[in-house]
Amino acid sequence: MAVRKEDFFKRWLRYSLVSIIFMLPLFRGTMGFGLEAPKFYFSMIAILVVIIFAAVGFLRQKIDWTYTHWFKFIIPFLVIMVLATYLSISPIDSLTGNYVNYGSSSLMVLVGALFFYLILLSRPEPIDIIRFLRVLLIFGGLIGIHAVLESLGVLGNPSASSSEIQGLFQNNQATFSYIMFVLPFSIYFYLKKGEKNYWRLISLVTFSFMAYAAYLLSDYEIRNLFRAFHSLFIDAFFLMILLMGLIYPYIDKFKKIKTLFNNPKKMKIYALILLVALGLGIFESRSLVGKNLKDSLNPLRYWSREVAMENGKNNIWFGSGPATITYNLPSLIEKHHFLDYDGLPLGDRYSGPVEYLVTVANFNSTYNEPLYYFSSAGILGLISYLLVWGYIFYVAILMVIRRQENWPLIGTFLASTFLYFGYRIFASPSVSTVFLPWMGAALILILAGKVRHLKGDAEESNLWLKRGISFAAIAASLFLMTFPAKLWLGDYYYAKASKTQNGEYYKKAISLSPSNDLYQMDYSYFEYQKILKEGNLKESAYRKAKSKDAEQTLKLAKRAVEMNPKASLNSLNLGAICLGLQAFDEDYKKEAEKAFREASRLEPENANLYTQIASSYWFTWDMEKAEEYIKKSIEYTTDKNKANAYLTLSRIHLNNKDKVRALEAFKEAQKYPLDKINPQALEATRQKIES
Repeated sequence: MAVRKEDFFKRWLRYSLVSIIFMLPLFRGTMGFGLEAPKFYFSMIAILVVIIFAAVGFLRQKIDWTYTHWFKFIIPFLVIMVLATYLSISPIDSLTGNYVNYGSSSLMVLVGALFFYLILLSRPEPIDIIRFLRVLLIFGGLIGIHAVLESLGVLGNPSASSSEIQGLFQNNQATFSYIMFVLPFSIYFYLKKGEKNYWRLISLVTFSFMAYAAYLLSDYEIRNLFRAFHSLFIDAFFLMILLMGLIYPYIDKFKKIKTLFNNPKKMKIYALILLVALGLGIFESRSLVGKNLKDSLNPLRYWSREVAMENGKNNIWFGSGPATITYNLPSLIEKHHFLDYDGLPLGDRYSGPVEYLVTVANFNSTYNEPLYYFSSAGILGLISYLLVWGYIFYVAILMVIRRQENWPLIGTFLASTFLYFGYRIFASPSVSTVFLPWMGAALILILAGKVRHLKGDAEESNLWLKRGISFAAIAASLFLMTFPAKLWLGDYYYAKASKTQNGEYYKKAISLSPSNDLYQMDYSYFEYQKILKEGNLKESAYRKAKSKDAEQTLKLAKRAVEMNPKASLNSLNLGAICLGLQAFDEDYKKEAEKAFREASRLEPENANLYTQIASSYWFTWDMEKAEEYIKKSIEYTTDKNKANAYLTLSRIHLNNKDKVRALEAFKEAQKYPLDKINPQALEATRQKIES
């Protein structure tokens, strides 16, 4: 019983970490029960709770102090991230992130590093790690089966293409990045000495399902690499390298391969062939990646990297701070104009403002980790980041070469982390699995014997310092837990407000996250719609009764603009509300024009923006202004969308009872593709013109 009590903290710590990792793929923007929540906040809170527990365990001298030489690299890295946050354009946003790119906050980096340290404190033995990996493997196999069944239409509607496969809880990025990390361990257990036959069979089955699921869940570019005929060579080459790395620990089983490695002359020839193949492979991969970047379907991916690079150059030493590229986008938009590869405005191809789209692409769809650290923490952040992970790979490779006891497992972790980072650097990782490489780093160091554990009852002279750090860890964890908890709850109430159309939930969301301009903007539009629906603005009695509500609604809209003046959506929202409430005060119309001009200045070539402004004027029956802005939309829209724009212009002329000009606009619409036009709407417009 005494021994069990002594081990309680360590056992609880170890199994808590296993539970967190096991649950990581489940964390996403929309949880399984339908509530909006930032992807990793729940896991972050769980990790902080475990940190508190570990600190209490050390104070009771039940957990040993842990040290590794890796701290020489990780501490400067964390210091630079803290400085980048402190010197940031917006330190609060850099610490917590925001709704669009919360995954790139310095808080995430800090908690990831703490998670690494917690794994060191748990002191898992190799047998514990193997048991844990078996759980991951089984779960990975189930995820693979889920994706394959989804592709066959067994779960939900049959998919028209593999790009529609969404994976666990419809989160393809989390599912894919999780599979990429777990996949090599299926090979490890299949080749593991002394492994039972049923585990070999399980490993083979899970590998098959996960490999096929990875293809189904992969990005457009990755699927193209596999599909293209001229990429077969590079696919085979890198697959060979990966398999050789995994098989090398068991080379004694393959006599012919062993003979090859023992023949120096043949080794030189094969080494030369390998170098040539590597050169061709790199050339081929670069050309394919470049081709995909220049594909007109991927202008967002291309420009997101351009934006990140430009932002880093403009803030060379410490960057602009994590999660702050949004602040610099307007000036970068003015410089680059963000044209896609068809020579057309980027915002014209896609719905929504360019500022929002490029921000989303940079932090979610085309996440490039080294480039991100260069952009958010400058050249110092990039160097420290490369040193941190470079050291881990150095230790892993060194241990594999030295053939220590656990080197097959270290080699597998090396392949696993390499696959994960390869996807993370060149494609789209999920924030919900961002702790996986930190786990890999900790377990590599433990298996390599690079971690020292100092007794909790060590020298009294140092005990006060260690206890002080423990108290600080508890205090910091309690403080940091308020950020994800408040943001998670704010997101929950915001989603509930949107679904239930209840203004009280908007108020709760704003009270929890008062710096979120999106909440302010949506709440102001909700109150605006409420005023329009509850009565007739032409009646003076109703206007008098609602005058205070109108003033409060405008204050909310203006507050959103003040909080983020560089977001065109905020100015657009303010203009629409001012225009719709001009019955309360004639000066509101002037404020609306001013807001629309500001939105146009921020995104001068966004056709969708002009269409929305035209709609606002159309709603208030100012057809002259509506016509002016819809013509601007036509000027910047693509040929694919011009039919819809001309059809809108035709309807505006119909409202002005000018059938001649309406017919002219209708004929112009027919000169462009009509595949995006509702046939019934097209026929209804035709009948109105001919009537």
